[in-house]
Amino acid sequence: MARHRIFYDSLPFSQLDRLIEEALTSEQRSNDNFQLMNGSQIWRPRMDVHEDLKHNRAIATFELPGLQHQDVGLEFLNGNLTVSGELKPPAGINIRAGVRERRYGKFARVLFLPSDVKPEDIKAAMENGILTVKYPLTSARHEPPKIADP
Repeated sequence: MARHRIFYDSLPFSQLDRLIEEALTSEQRSNDNFQLMNGSQIWRPRMDVHEDLKHNRAIATFELPGLQHQDVGLEFLNGNLTVSGELKPPAGINIRAGVRERRYGKFARVLFLPSDVKPEDIKAAMENGILTVKYPLTSARHEPPKIADP
């Protein structure tokens, strides 16, 4: 069986961003949110994606500590699955003072799914701040076409 490539993130610098993040100290890491034009910040939750070839599917897990399932949005459009939401700081906490290592604000991650995946093929569950999304690598409805040897 041929291996499938798993693509994610619409940002072309995600690999460079990851290398820079690993090189930063913990003080610098606390300020690695992306600044948006309107002054708000957006961050990217950590994610793992792996293939489950036995079941012909991919499994993506997202670290979303402090969030409940109702705080997370899943949107599937044009073959892209976007996981988004917002983590608000606890009431009464001044996030500009003292040590700040936790992230607050809006977040988003994008997964590029195989072209034949339908919304009903995507399964998601959230438990203890971990969102798990499962989707087929290729549709079981039809086999990919085979090319005859010349």
